[in-house]
Amino acid sequence: MLNERTADVAVDARPDELGRSRTVASLRLIADFLEGFPGLPDLYVVVHTDGSIGVQVSEFDGEPGARCEVVARIAQQAGGIALVKPLNDRTWLFETRVLVSGRQVQVYAPVEGPDTGRGGDAA
Repeated sequence: MLNERTADVAVDARPDELGRSRTVASLRLIADFLEGFPGLPDLYVVVHTDGSIGVQVSEFDGEPGARCEVVARIAQQAGGIALVKPLNDRTWLFETRVLVSGRQVQVYAPVEGPDTGRGGDAA
């Protein structure tokens, strides 16, 4: 999933480029993990400063049910549990959290649905 030039940065990074090197290493880690799930739709990957990784199943690729199936498939094969939780008044997250080489990875698909009854931000 990563091209050779990007992958080489992780190997050749100087100490002053350590933050960038960690980000590239995180991207390599998640790319290797996702290779085990052929046929995935478009994904958005975020590497957070605390080292955790977020993977969003694109809301523009496929029907809500198909996106949720992607999350469920990853949860099942990676030992996670898929859950539904409200994000705001009309959006739900179907998500799982799994450990990949000791790193916390959240895989989720936002889904528009019935009013959560929370009015505004559900957090």
